[in-house]
Amino acid sequence: EPITMQKIVRAEGFPTHLHTQVQINLVNPSPIGVALEGPFRFNITQRGHHFGKASLSQVDLKPGKMTMLVNFALEDTATNHDALCAFILGYITAEVQTLSVMASRRSSSNPLLALVLDGLQLPFRFEPPKASFIHYISANVGLIGLQVT
Repeated sequence: EPITMQKIVRAEGFPTHLHTQVQINLVNPSPIGVALEGPFRFNITQRGHHFGKASLSQVDLKPGKMTMLVNFALEDTATNHDALCAFILGYITAEVQTLSVMASRRSSSNPLLALVLDGLQLPFRFEPPKASFIHYISANVGLIGLQVT
């Protein structure tokens, strides 16, 4: 199953970057769980360009379906501007997009975990949550015409 975003918990925008905290849904197919203290830092790429960074304060993998909080910092630079605009447009139009999470030796301050994570690349399908922008429309028809509220 693809990793999907359940909801945006927090978002803060700046002229050249966007900080968000999102709750994601994922499935651990293994019967083994693990709890690891962070922080963990990963690079995010899309359409072949550096796209931003993801960070987690801890990883608590449990078997089966689960949710996790992830902090994202999306960065708008001259080299990735087109990819970032395409991603935002895809989000608005609910397009499923492929992102890659890439780890390095700097992904963890724990020397053993840094060695394990180094070179890890996890492509995943990013599927925006379904959203309703109009919750309801109320209309009254009377002698003076149609009144919409």
